[in-house]
Amino acid sequence: MNIPCSIFILFSVLFFSCSSQSENKRIEGIEIPTPENWIDKSEIRIKDNLANYNLKDEEISKLLKNHNGSVPVVIYTKYEPSQFNGPIPTIQVLLRPNNTKNINSFKKTMEPSLKQMADALSKFKILSLLEIIEIDGFKKVNDTYGENLRNRLVKKVVSQFTRILREGDTLSRIGGDEFVVIINNLSKPSASDAIVSRLLKSVTGTLLVKKKSLKISTSVGLTCYPLDNVSRDELIKHADHAMYIAKQKGINNRHVFDIEKDVAEKHHNEELRRIAQALKDDEFLLYYQPKVDLRTNEVVGFEGLIRWDHPDNGLLAPAMFLPVVENDILGIEMGRWVINKALLQLQYALSIGYDIPISVNISPLHLQHDEFVSDLKEILSRYPNFKAGSLEFEILETSALKDIDIVSTVIRECNKLGVLSSIDDFGTGYSSLTYLRRLPADFLKIDQSFVKGVLTSSDDKAIVQGIIELAKIFNLKVVAEGVETPEHGEILLSMGSYIAQGYGIAKPMPAKDILTWLVNWKNNPCLVDRSI
Repeated sequence: MNIPCSIFILFSVLFFSCSSQSENKRIEGIEIPTPENWIDKSEIRIKDNLANYNLKDEEISKLLKNHNGSVPVVIYTKYEPSQFNGPIPTIQVLLRPNNTKNINSFKKTMEPSLKQMADALSKFKILSLLEIIEIDGFKKVNDTYGENLRNRLVKKVVSQFTRILREGDTLSRIGGDEFVVIINNLSKPSASDAIVSRLLKSVTGTLLVKKKSLKISTSVGLTCYPLDNVSRDELIKHADHAMYIAKQKGINNRHVFDIEKDVAEKHHNEELRRIAQALKDDEFLLYYQPKVDLRTNEVVGFEGLIRWDHPDNGLLAPAMFLPVVENDILGIEMGRWVINKALLQLQYALSIGYDIPISVNISPLHLQHDEFVSDLKEILSRYPNFKAGSLEFEILETSALKDIDIVSTVIRECNKLGVLSSIDDFGTGYSSLTYLRRLPADFLKIDQSFVKGVLTSSDDKAIVQGIIELAKIFNLKVVAEGVETPEHGEILLSMGSYIAQGYGIAKPMPAKDILTWLVNWKNNPCLVDRSI
């Protein structure tokens, strides 16, 4: 079923060239364009800042002269009172000295219109479309030809629009070069297409204004109410945003505000805000998963994995929040927090006699940040007892290969500071020999998807064996992730991969549980089956 609607449209009218055919003469006052097929001239109502007037044509001219030639905001409104209980059909001319007051006047006029549309929606299920009009180059016309020609141009544009708009529609000039159109009583948003096209066509091309040819074009931004169910100010902002996109497409274009995208962006921004607050409130923590040398059962390191101890939703895994920040500056702040937290843990471990390295994941955005190395130097300076080789950065293969020159430089600088590096999830990217040769990493971490499959898939086994042999060629140590059973450990040992990490050894644990686990592992160093 088609639901009636109204459309809000924002127009941008662009000037390309002006050619003069005769000298301009100053006009005394401004003529108010009154579409005779709309209302009787006697119904014109003029409002200024001081009082209300019901004026005849000659009184309008006189009044305008007394406002120092300021261009009025012209709002045409026509409703059918019997259907919507709307206002008496009038043309409202709001005299304001500047654009700020103009837009405020329009908003005050728009407020009851929105209420009427909401009332009509509940009774008749109608929608509205909003459209705003901006004249680029308006100041140039004013500076070149004077205020009188500018006013004539305004009259011309308004006259063109009013010939096309229907009963129940609204046209308003809300600034020196901006107009708003409200198209009401539409069965669906696309029902406005014909009207919008006619409005565009009416001011596209060359307009003859007082014997001067002004070539103009238009850009149109639209949004639909109440599908775009926001406040008055937000509706105008949305139409303006849509018009900006239309202008980027080129001249004589239109763009409809993307409501779903806007909702998604607002949700994303709210998630960012909440994560930023969580970082401030210290709601994040690191869990640690051990790495073990399968030959000796020695614990050779821990990987620090971030978790969110959400006050309402409990402990959240990285997949629940890291994708939100991966392309935002907040991701860099979180990366700094992770590095600092790992160094704190290393410092504490050393103080009680444990010297076990910790690795942490570094996002591509953080790694390639211009100040990454200088930030790292500053953080390390806070820990004078930092031991070279005790901190390791895990870098995704896909991000390392995307900007290999930058990543290689950063890895070398980190090595100078005593920080090691590993290529994480190796085998999921390009795995090019050329790239591998150029990356000065210390470790290769075989992606767990291959490790888990070595017991059942000949292909996965061949891939793992190939990575192990590559690592030997380039003098890299191999870490196998995803070790879930004793059988995984045995086959990896036979293939020449000695460092293992996975649920078969231990699940990630909070820092407070590390010492207990270390004691238990020392007393009973064996893998268990956690494949289910």
